[in-house]
Amino acid sequence: MARKSARRKSIPKRATTRRASVHSMPTPSGEYHLFAYSDKGGGGVRGLERGELPGSNFTVHVADAHEAFAKALSEGAEPVTPPFRVMEGVTVAVVKAPGGVRVGFSGP
Repeated sequence: MARKSARRKSIPKRATTRRASVHSMPTPSGEYHLFAYSDKGGGGVRGLERGELPGSNFTVHVADAHEAFAKALSEGAEPVTPPFRVMEGVTVAVVKAPGGVRVGFSGP
């Protein structure tokens, strides 16, 4: 008995992608490469620090990066990268939360 072939679902066409813009800059902990793939989205890539295992870290947008950094330290986080201005209107900072997870803050 011949098997009926499985009906193939229609596969959507691949979305058109925009080229990402990339901006490299020095930071207190080494070179950091920012990329933007739209007016509202993007990310960054950096090298590993000595003793750091490969993985992903996350960054949250906050109303005030300096204030978020200070609050995290008061709650038991360890400083990794103190707040510094990346460009007009953008300040970033990184802490190591209890348990070792790195958390980035980005905001004015």
